[in-house]
Amino acid sequence: MSRNQMLLDFAQDWTLDGDLLRCRECNRACIASREDEEFVHRSDCKKRRSGARPWKALVAILMQQPKPQGGA
Repeated sequence: MSRNQMLLDFAQDWTLDGDLLRCRECNRACIASREDEEFVHRSDCKKRRSGARPWKALVAILMQQPKPQGGA
């Protein structure tokens, strides 16, 4: 999967708001300085899943090396 697609998939669940990532469903936020803490959605959030660490997920996407294009 390309980095572009991974970012598009990520953006379906999360919105970047300055130094916060917000869940698009429940609107709860996670500040960048707490990237190691598990994100806590509202109890009725449809996007809730255990172990979510959105900042770590975003960094992992951005750190992926792009695949070389073409054959040189």
